[in-house]
Amino acid sequence: MQPKVKNSRARASRRGCGRFMRVLGIAFASTLVLCWSGLAGAQHTTGTLRGQVSDQTGATVAGGNVVVSNEATGIVQTTVTTSAGTYEFPSVLPGIYTITVEAKSFKR
Repeated sequence: MQPKVKNSRARASRRGCGRFMRVLGIAFASTLVLCWSGLAGAQHTTGTLRGQVSDQTGATVAGGNVVVSNEATGIVQTTVTTSAGTYEFPSVLPGIYTITVEAKSFKR
C-alpha cells in the first residue's frame, strides 16, 4: 500500500475560495440592504392637489385666488388659477383641508 500524501496546496486553495465566497456574500448582502434602504427612503409623504374652478354657468374662472388650509395643522397655501381655471398645490401633506376660492365674478 502506498502512503497517503496530504496535499496542503489544495487545502489552502479551498480555504481561500471559502474566504472569497464569504466576502462575496457579505458584499452582496450589503448591496441589497443599501438598495432597499434607498427605495424605502424614496417614498413620498406629500401629494398634489389639483382642481379647476368654474362659475355657475360652467365657465372657467381665470385669476381666481385659491386658498387651501389644513384643518389639523393650520398650514395655509395660496395660488392663483390659470387662464384655463386650473390650480395646483404640489406639496400637500395628507389631511383634511378647506378650499376657498375668491374671484371678481364670485359673491361672498
